[in-house]
Amino acid sequence: MTISFTIINPGFLSLIVDAGRTGMQEQGFSGSGPLDVEAFTFANWLCGNPEGNPCIEIAGDANIRFEHSATIAVCGPAVSLAVNGEPASELATANLSAGDEVQVSQQLAGQRCYLAVQGAWQILEIAGSVCTVMREKLGGPGGDGKPLHAGDTIQVVPAAQENISRILPASMLAPYASDAPVDMIPAYQHDMFSSRVRATFYSSAYSVTPQSDRMGYRLSGPAISSGFEAMRSEGINCGSVQVPADGQPIIMLADRQTLGGYPKIGVIAPYDLPRVAQSVPGTTLTFNPVEPENARGTWLLRQARIDNFFRNN
Repeated sequence: MTISFTIINPGFLSLIVDAGRTGMQEQGFSGSGPLDVEAFTFANWLCGNPEGNPCIEIAGDANIRFEHSATIAVCGPAVSLAVNGEPASELATANLSAGDEVQVSQQLAGQRCYLAVQGAWQILEIAGSVCTVMREKLGGPGGDGKPLHAGDTIQVVPAAQENISRILPASMLAPYASDAPVDMIPAYQHDMFSSRVRATFYSSAYSVTPQSDRMGYRLSGPAISSGFEAMRSEGINCGSVQVPADGQPIIMLADRQTLGGYPKIGVIAPYDLPRVAQSVPGTTLTFNPVEPENARGTWLLRQARIDNFFRNN
């Protein structure tokens, strides 16, 4: 037996994502995966799903009709959930009846939330993942990298565990509204940038531009330059801050290309990536250099807090 749900309105952009094509960059595939890994993980936990189970990453307001009873959850910053027009908690499990229609809305255009549905999604895996990468024409319900459209139907095999009830405290979410500087680990190319240029970068504010997408966020602010015009292309980590010839940094994200030849001034600390990923055009970011050991310690504490919450709830 399978259950199904149908996209009525996909909003600005709705994509099927899972944990991504881990370990496949050497084959030329983008790493892909969710932009906000923590919100994605929390949505699946609320449904009792495995950590990397597929979800719908939604930007904008979306409507989805469930043809059968189902267990769902929605997680993300400033997101609202309604079932048949009646408000429901966005940070709690929702058990639906056949025919229910879910409305997801977000306060800030450009932010993403994650809709999880309990069970095993029936979507063809390509290179170990169902994740949609539009640039590569890969993944998603048809395997061709297309975003979800009105009328698309997804089949799910229900899990043995049904009608669970879980609540996620808002305090567990990343500090999306924080205006604190973003922690950045200096890259090994950090010293290609002069002390004056580095001082400019760390003392300046940069705005997220509308020319931003799942591949990377282009920033606008005081131009910085390494003065290094040619270097061999090399692998790019998620969160890497590349500096192209125009001096305007680019934060490389989930759908980044596998190789890049621009110098990198640093990489965003993983615990600050959810906040950066949920930045909308016009958001102002500042950066703070942190030693790798300190970043690792902060990251491990964050992960320990999440793991401890999962174990005890």
